[in-house]
Amino acid sequence: AADNSRVVVICVKPKNIGFIIDELKDILLTQKPLLITIAAGTPIEAIEKLIGEHVAVVRAMPNLPALIGAGATGLYANGLVSEHEQDIAESIFRSVGITTWVSHEKELDIITALSGSGPAYIFYLMEAMEQAAID
Repeated sequence: AADNSRVVVICVKPKNIGFIIDELKDILLTQKPLLITIAAGTPIEAIEKLIGEHVAVVRAMPNLPALIGAGATGLYANGLVSEHEQDIAESIFRSVGITTWVSHEKELDIITALSGSGPAYIFYLMEAMEQAAID
């Protein structure tokens, strides 16, 4: 499915990223598509090490409300990603909510912690309020 694609999106648990990259390595090296990764805690440097070469990579971390189109996605692009490719990545994630670009990859981990945990706290608070109303 990735053959002849301009964009390849990998969304897996971090423990599976090595296997997936290995399966796609030839396509990534010969066709040079934009690679978008959604794998928590897996930095671009680790992705490039698995590929064996520097490639255009956008790291994205959407949060749970993206499932209903109300999410927030943090995005980081390495230096090989063109402005046009950034626009492509942003348009993909704008379809499920708002986006924000960070200038340092470490900031993505901070955004992920805040935006990922925030909705969970709200749901917990809502459950507590509902239970208080019932009691």
